[in-house]
Amino acid sequence: MGDSSSEAIQSLWQELRRSTGRASVADLVLLAKERGVSLNRADIDTATTAARNGELVLPPFVRSFISEIICRESPASVLELFSGTGALLEDVVRSCSPSEAVGVEVNAEAVTVARALTEDLDVDWIHGDPLAVGEQLNQTWDCIVSFPPLGLRRERASVPTEDSAVDIQDELGLVSVAAHSVNLGPNGLLALVTGPRFRSGSDRRSLRAVLGELNLHVRAFIEIPRSELGRDWGTSIAPLLVLIDRTPRTEAFVGELTADPSRAEVLLEGLYGEPGGSSPRTGVRVPVESFTSIERLERQRRIDDALDSSPHKLIRLSEMTDQMNLVRGKEGFEGLANAVYLPMIGNSEATTSPSDLTVKHHNCVELVLVPDLAISQYVASSLNSEIGHLLRESWKTGATIPKMSLRSLGAASLPLPDLKTQQRVIGLEAQLLNVRTSIEHEHRRLWSDPQALDKVEARVDAVSGEVDLSTWLDELPFPLASVLWAYYGQHVDLGQRFLHLIHFFEALAEFHATILLSAACRDSAYYEEMRERWLGDSRRFADSSFGAWVYVAQRIAASLRRLLDKQSEDREATLEWLGRPPDSMASMLVDRKIYSTLGEVVDLRNQWLGHSGAVNDDVYRQRISVLESHLSTLRSRIGDGWHGSLLAAPINNTFDGGVYRYAVYRLVGTRHPFVQAEVITTNALKQSRLHLVNTGGGSLELLPLLRLMESPRTSQNACYFYNRVLKGGSVRWVSYHYDQDAETTTPSSDISEALDVLGVRPSD
Repeated sequence: MGDSSSEAIQSLWQELRRSTGRASVADLVLLAKERGVSLNRADIDTATTAARNGELVLPPFVRSFISEIICRESPASVLELFSGTGALLEDVVRSCSPSEAVGVEVNAEAVTVARALTEDLDVDWIHGDPLAVGEQLNQTWDCIVSFPPLGLRRERASVPTEDSAVDIQDELGLVSVAAHSVNLGPNGLLALVTGPRFRSGSDRRSLRAVLGELNLHVRAFIEIPRSELGRDWGTSIAPLLVLIDRTPRTEAFVGELTADPSRAEVLLEGLYGEPGGSSPRTGVRVPVESFTSIERLERQRRIDDALDSSPHKLIRLSEMTDQMNLVRGKEGFEGLANAVYLPMIGNSEATTSPSDLTVKHHNCVELVLVPDLAISQYVASSLNSEIGHLLRESWKTGATIPKMSLRSLGAASLPLPDLKTQQRVIGLEAQLLNVRTSIEHEHRRLWSDPQALDKVEARVDAVSGEVDLSTWLDELPFPLASVLWAYYGQHVDLGQRFLHLIHFFEALAEFHATILLSAACRDSAYYEEMRERWLGDSRRFADSSFGAWVYVAQRIAASLRRLLDKQSEDREATLEWLGRPPDSMASMLVDRKIYSTLGEVVDLRNQWLGHSGAVNDDVYRQRISVLESHLSTLRSRIGDGWHGSLLAAPINNTFDGGVYRYAVYRLVGTRHPFVQAEVITTNALKQSRLHLVNTGGGSLELLPLLRLMESPRTSQNACYFYNRVLKGGSVRWVSYHYDQDAETTTPSSDISEALDVLGVRPSD
């Protein structure tokens, strides 16, 4: 037997590519057999990833989960339809040892690969169209498994059953599965990995709609997040594993499978026992007919939580409206008193005037409100609030272009206080608008009327006296708040205050860069693809600078901003990388203005600290004034972006009901010792790392480029930022807030993972 290493497979693949210009996986398998090189599926897959021509491949953790389920069913016979190169059926046979195993695949090269990689197994690989080989497979099967190609043309078929024939119209792959499902045994299991079309079931003769007629019933819906599958998966909706059998039921088990082995264990416990999960991601039971996606279930949970905490009564839209009108003909809405104009698609604002709509009128509905119940200004603003947008999404139906209908709106409800409270809220909103208008007016006067300087200053002093900076600092993560507190809270000379303010901008740049790097490298293939574009010359991080962190943060943010666009098919995967933060947090992390402002401060810092002589207090005052202007810009962009997200250091945890309950230190605000709190997450938190924990249980483990550790001299906890790799291989850390021990060093091995991400070698 020859060399079985992955290097040998890679070498053969490169040889084929050089000699033929284009080679297939089958070519590689045949050449490996000819040369006596042992075949290994993992090595074959790694070498030929680029040659799959868009083929979607289930990752090993998904195949392992499906195999475990099938093994628990103890099938004597297993049939796989659309078996590809045989990876899934191979896993099943090696794990479960059924007496009979058959794989059917239309692609001849894939069948060649499957046969070559399973020569030691008793598997019958059939080359043919699954829909055309029915007579060969006309027997009872204990298990049928299939991952049919997504997006094939729609076909009509009549599937014969014992009593009659069932008409079906669906994607070709799903029609093929339906045709073979009639041979599923009375205690059999059908494991189907499918995509968007199966979820909606809105087509009257789709496979999902006719399952009952085929005497089939859904046992479980298991989502696989797009973020766990690599960038070959070009759909914004996560693929779905559907477990189907012959047992009638009204509820199905729902969960989300990730690469974390503990998640698979939790789902299996819930699937074969009582689900102990407290969220749809870790396992719950829901009515079969109502399920479309975990995202929708999570949204409904957020809605329920918000409505439970609201003091206002839920009122149906049908009760608070006299009319719900759609546009008839080519004319738009003319406009009626006490009416709200609500877009039925997209996320545009609801308005009280049709002229303010930003979408075509035929995509909107006119809600004419009952005057004794509702005021149009209040209802429109309520529909534009965070809870309002969640409710609006829940009123939409349809998989391709979700849209509200008069029927869904008739059943919809909205929290509505009494008229007096509505009037009070509207009045307060008007006062806030007046304050904002006044401030904007003073801003214009500042630059248009130099003689009004004293009056503008007096007005600004009156308004700024009401601004409580401590409230904002108490909401910022400790690595940032502590530095800014050193600027605001300590009465030191102007030169020191100037440096504290510069250090805040530096800390913000590295902190944001760390978050973005931590998120982006969760998809290792995408990170490697983008590394050079994002990092440039990685040697800059061996001796990092303020400008280097702004550089990388600005570039990653630009990429993620495109991926987070509402229309992007990668939006859901990108939110997974970030730990599913609130929308305000995600928007803040990729805000273009934040990084352009930091870039301006980099230029100022280099000019002031690198190319100037002695500085007196008057110059420091001028520089501080400029920096405070940039600080105000950043504060306006950060806003309440940290609301709903917590920087946490894990202490200990318990695992119960499919979720982790962690005792953590809340690294928030300006002071320590830190307060302990309990957080609930859907995944484990590494003990030695800092994490962003988001409302809803998502989290992001941060690369160890900033650390909370004891000062070597005083043993007091302080926050240290990675600075550079020193000669000899140790790492220098700096604290921007703790002057008593502002520098320390540790071995580079402590943060080897982070240095790898940055492309830094200790010898650099």
